Amino acid sequence: MIRWLGVIFIIIAGFSLWIFFSSKPASKTVSTELPDGYMLEAHYIQYDEQGQVHMVMNSPRMVHFSENSVSFFIKPKVLAYSRQRIPWTITAELGMALHESEQIKLSQNVVIHQAPQLHYPETTIKTSAMSIFPHRAYAETDQPIIILRPDTRIDAVGMQADFKSGIFKLLSSVRGSYAPPPPVPPSHP
Repeated sequence: MIRWLGVIFIIIAGFSLWIFFSSKPASKTVSTELPDGYMLEAHYIQYDEQGQVHMVMNSPRMVHFSENSVSFFIKPKVLAYSRQRIPWTITAELGMALHESEQIKLSQNVVIHQAPQLHYPETTIKTSAMSIFPHRAYAETDQPIIILRPDTRIDAVGMQADFKSGIFKLLSSVRGSYAPPPPVPPSHP
């Protein structure tokens, strides 16, 4: 009898080991993180040390995910100011804010525009993607850009922009054209 119990025990143990080693490991679950915040007509305002508006960002729709602290924007519009309080408007089709808005990545039809001001001509900069660092009033891209002014067109690849100082550094393949305005005909008395 004890002999049969030993044989049954070995059969059960062997069968258990066979099931354990032949079964497939459980597949890892894919993270399906859900957003923890959603806003329509989102408005964000950042002030400088003097209490003046430093940057304003608007978006018709924003979704935030807490797992990576990232926000996604549809049609974001950013308004940034230089030291002389000259406004620059930045628009794009899509935007993504990383690290609590330390960096904003814009993509698809990025346009930076400065309306004409006294001593500053209207300026428009176009590119496909750009990263903005709002706390530093700085932006950069490694993509092709076009800079347009009333009498000038500049094409380049890559740019670093300091909005506070108004200094824009073009990184490579820079080409420009200048077309002076037509002369004003003399007036006849």
